[in-house]
Amino acid sequence: SAALFPHSHSAVSPARRPPTHFAGGGRSFGRSLPRRRRRRRRHPHRRIAAGGGGGGGGREKPGHAAMGHGVSCARTGDEHDFFRAAQLGDLDALGALLAADASLARRATLYDRLSPLHIAAANGRLEALAMFLDRGAQPDAVDRHKQTPLMLAAMHGKIGCVLKLLQAGANILMFDSVHARTCLHHAAYYGHVDCLDAILSTARTTPVAGSW
Repeated sequence: SAALFPHSHSAVSPARRPPTHFAGGGRSFGRSLPRRRRRRRRHPHRRIAAGGGGGGGGREKPGHAAMGHGVSCARTGDEHDFFRAAQLGDLDALGALLAADASLARRATLYDRLSPLHIAAANGRLEALAMFLDRGAQPDAVDRHKQTPLMLAAMHGKIGCVLKLLQAGANILMFDSVHARTCLHHAAYYGHVDCLDAILSTARTTPVAGSW
């Protein structure tokens, strides 16, 4: 349990930056910004061993959230507008779109399976997050990487969204499928002490405390 819920701030690393979620222009709500790679001139007589792939050493990419492979995030124009409004926290647009089609609140982006709750949480849009929760959004919805809105909020240091999701009963013991991390791991890994403290405080005052 000590490894899962560290009680020391020495476990926090402030130097890391989380992947950029939903910050691209156009329809790329589900992509992180691509890292620029230096082109290598391949020697005409050099052969790369099978499985080598040119190296890389297995270094972990921040958050392993290379989201999207050029796939549009939305099926329709209304979906695109809705995800964009969730990204920006535009409550008027969200309200109007939901009034016209309440099912938009249950949609997800095509490739990464990001719900509106994920998008609001990662971008720190607290009022939009509260709107979705009030309309019955599941706080433990998972995306393609089995990451929850709470994990994304902790990863990006959005303390208001972290507190709101904890209040809504978000499960702090869920693990993602990338590195088997919980929301607590993400808060510690990216150096967000306030999020770490909030999650630990919740863990000590809920039935979860008896399981670790």
